[in-house]
Amino acid sequence: MSSKKCFFAALLVLASASFFTTESWAQSLSQYLVLNRVAYYKVRVHPEKVETANKGLKINLYILGGRIEGIIKGEFVQEKNIIVDGSSTINGDQALILPQGIGFMNTTSEIIADDGTIFYLRYTGIFQLKQNPPTYPYVRLLASMNISTPTNDSDLNYSMVTQRNYLGVGELNLLTYEVYYDLYPVP
Repeated sequence: MSSKKCFFAALLVLASASFFTTESWAQSLSQYLVLNRVAYYKVRVHPEKVETANKGLKINLYILGGRIEGIIKGEFVQEKNIIVDGSSTINGDQALILPQGIGFMNTTSEIIADDGTIFYLRYTGIFQLKQNPPTYPYVRLLASMNISTPTNDSDLNYSMVTQRNYLGVGELNLLTYEVYYDLYPVP
C-alpha cells in the first residue's frame, strides 16, 4: 500500500470517531491536521435507487450541475455517464448504505474549467445518516480525493493541482439534494 493510501486510511480511522459523534466535526478534524482550504464546491444531485442488497441499499446520486471555486474554477458536467480511461462511468456518487446508517461512496465527476481544461474529480469516502433527518437534514461526508486530466499530462498551470491528493470534508442536504465540499491538500 502506498504511503498516501496509508495516510488516508489512518486519517479516516482517527477522524471517524470524532467526525460522527460531534456537531463540531471541522474542529475535531483540526486536532489531527492543520487544514488550509484550497477549493470548495457545491453541486445539485438527483438520487436514484439501484437495488436493495443483503449488505444494504445501493443508490446513485447523479450530478445535475454545480460549480467549483479555488485552485480550479469551473462547472460540473451534467451528463449521467462519462467516459474515463476508456470505460463508461457514472457522473456522480455511487453509494452503499448499510442498515446501521453508515455509508460508503465512490465518485467520479467531470469538471470543465473556465479556461476549457477538462478535469476528473475522483474520490472514495464515508458518511453517516442521522436518526432524525427532519430536525437535522444534513449528512456529513469525508472523502479521499484525486484530481486528474483525461491525458494525465496536465497543463503546467495545473500541475500542482493534479499531483496532489486532497481531503474532502462536506455535507449533503437531504431537503435540497445539494452537496457542499471543502477541499484540503494532503502533505
